[in-house]
Amino acid sequence: MTTPNKTPPGADPKQLERTGTVREIGSQAVWSLSSCKPGFGVDQLRDDNLETYWQSDGSQPHLVNIQFRRKTTVKTLCIYADYKSDESYTPSKISVRVGNNFHNLQEIRVIWLKYR
Repeated sequence: MTTPNKTPPGADPKQLERTGTVREIGSQAVWSLSSCKPGFGVDQLRDDNLETYWQSDGSQPHLVNIQFRRKTTVKTLCIYADYKSDESYTPSKISVRVGNNFHNLQEIRVIWLKYR
């Protein structure tokens, strides 16, 4: 999602999209996963249904790769994680990396998720 201003933490991305505050640009990218169980892949990751999800199936690290066809500025990234639904598959750390190709990615942000 892109946004001209800073998006408040905890804001509902769908509401922000409806009001024109942000624009969903994920459909302009090619998405791939390091691994997934059958029926738990990219389509489920991106389908806007909170009952479906990506489930990895392999050794760590588990990766979501989002490649845009041309240079694209991304100002906001929204991720939904639900620890109460399945603590064994909810990440504790998310690393955001950017670059011109897979071989020159640089980590720009690390988010540690804290669960209550």
